[in-house]
Amino acid sequence: MQKPATSLLLLLLLSGCTTTLYTGRFVATDSAGKEQPFVVYWNATEPLIGERKASPVTVLPCYPRTLQFEEQPAPPSSGAPSWIVFRGEPGQDQPVASVPQLADGICGRILNAPRVADLDGAELQLTITCEAAAPDEFSTLMPYLKARTEPYRVTILQRETDDLNRDTPQRESCIAETAP
Repeated sequence: MQKPATSLLLLLLLSGCTTTLYTGRFVATDSAGKEQPFVVYWNATEPLIGERKASPVTVLPCYPRTLQFEEQPAPPSSGAPSWIVFRGEPGQDQPVASVPQLADGICGRILNAPRVADLDGAELQLTITCEAAAPDEFSTLMPYLKARTEPYRVTILQRETDDLNRDTPQRESCIAETAP
């Protein structure tokens, strides 16, 4: 008689998780000066027992560059325990002089919460402080969101999902330039 009760408890624990997918779509100027579509998403899981867990926040431009915003300890001077940041890659990203920089190597930050699991999902506010570095003879310029002093504000939709492979959004096609 012990096995059915154990099986039922195991089934409840495994199926007790709720996964919510958060998505937003917006059009903005990229670092090459063109209006392009962007997709932002992340997911969070509410386990039956324990703390809420969340994935990094992903920003997909229409071209192959993906921006991942992940949690990291905040600088002591910030007064916050952690930040959600996009770290630039040496040789690919460079600070923009006209935009205040956050900290060494950080090219973007989500302002709504210190942890992804704390984001409420109504609106996402993110900053970008870098631009794509000029390519050398072996690489090509990979633009992304244009750096600016005010945050991007993205309306976020949320829905429960049981299949992230099926429901995770894909990058959109770039907007083609039209001849005058």
